[in-house]
Amino acid sequence: HYVGIDINPKCKRSESLDENIFIKIGSQTDAAFIHKICQKHGPFDVVIDDGGHTFNMINATLHTIFPSNTCMRTHSVYAIEDLHTQLMCDLTLPQSEQPYCQNSNQFAHLLTQLYYSMFYYWSSHSHTGAHQNSERPPHPVWGKHVLGLHFYDSLLFIIRGESRPLVRIQRGYDRIPYS
Repeated sequence: HYVGIDINPKCKRSESLDENIFIKIGSQTDAAFIHKICQKHGPFDVVIDDGGHTFNMINATLHTIFPSNTCMRTHSVYAIEDLHTQLMCDLTLPQSEQPYCQNSNQFAHLLTQLYYSMFYYWSSHSHTGAHQNSERPPHPVWGKHVLGLHFYDSLLFIIRGESRPLVRIQRGYDRIPYS
């Protein structure tokens, strides 16, 4: 089924219960509202954030939905559209005086957190797979859930799953010598 969220009540006209299309009216920054939707309709396989396009809205929704097993399945995709707005910090939303972002480093910092969470296993273990003496704890929000980051023009796909070490697969006993 499909669940859409919008702050504009006119969007409710697109709802079609017979076709399992649900439209919920509310703000993407309202964590309690989002959690209620997840409890009723989740967990989701795909989430597409095409909302208000401000860093605060993107960040709030991502922090609410992505780490939650109630909102997202273990193997799922979180997509964020219109990311070029994160480079337009001097512009404001047409309907308000709210800027898209305070500075472009805000989103870069978020991407850095996601990136390091994707490589959590390798930064917390030695190359042999044994724990280092000072194992770094997983990120408090992203944990070990980021499997991939796929960037396109104005679009990011974050692949959610359970991060695990790579497994070496070998057939036979022949080895190619490194020289």
